Amino acid sequence: MKSTKGGKGWLVNSWVGKHSRPSVLPPGVLVIIEPTDGETFLIRPVDFPEPAKKKNSQAKERGFCRLSNIVNNATGTTTLSGAGTRVVNGSVENNGAWKVTGTAATYTGTFTNNGAYVSDPATQTFTDLIVDPTGYLVGGTGDVFNISNDFINQGTNPLWNTDGAMLAFIFGTDSEHNFYLPGADSGPGSESFAWQTLDITGQSIFLFDGNGIPGGALYVDEIMGLVISNSEITNIMGGNGLTLYYDPNSPLMLALNGGIFSLNGGGLLTPGAATLPIPATLLFVVTGLNPFIRLRKKRLI
Repeated sequence: MKSTKGGKGWLVNSWVGKHSRPSVLPPGVLVIIEPTDGETFLIRPVDFPEPAKKKNSQAKERGFCRLSNIVNNATGTTTLSGAGTRVVNGSVENNGAWKVTGTAATYTGTFTNNGAYVSDPATQTFTDLIVDPTGYLVGGTGDVFNISNDFINQGTNPLWNTDGAMLAFIFGTDSEHNFYLPGADSGPGSESFAWQTLDITGQSIFLFDGNGIPGGALYVDEIMGLVISNSEITNIMGGNGLTLYYDPNSPLMLALNGGIFSLNGGGLLTPGAATLPIPATLLFVVTGLNPFIRLRKKRLI
């Protein structure tokens, strides 16, 4: 690997086993790593925070891709693909395009997204995900975004499109997560920064305003793992002025019967559309048999 003036360098093919190592990779060259088992890892030129060193090499072995402290520049495109799981160690700063296609990706450090992050389709697991105002996420049916720690979302880019994807908070060092909401509260019916599914099973999330402008909202079709005590959601700690809108006609949400619920600490969970008549064949869901919504009595003190 060779660095250029200003600390710019390029990742090269250095996976264990038979390989070739170009001495210099000119800007714009696409490096394709394709081991004999057919797995593929693609990476375009990237910038490193410091002049490239040997430790900034890339090793590829049977579905694992070990990288360290990557900065993808504004004109760069990084693509993860192929069978197995791609494990990216260290921090990642994406200023260009980062694409994850037909694979699973795990990021052990903080992922800061200032550009386009596109899942098509894939499962990605972040420790901390930070989306700055210029950054955006794209995902549809079959795409899963797991967060094991915090999701600091300050994105305002209109190219954001996750209304068919799942956002899931999963256990990391603990089961508590900070979640910043940048979307404006446009009332029921909006799809601003929307998700198909929010999964908080066994987890607690703390909501914060993500853009410094009072008020904000999150739009989801369905929420898995809600814990309800009387008319209060106890595992979502909301801030005053923040609203979560859900689709009351989604099969997973029928048990709420179109109700409005307070969030622990402030904020509301409220329907984002009018409630349609419930067919008799679905009445069993409303009786509390929905496995994704836990009801519990409030403990008297």
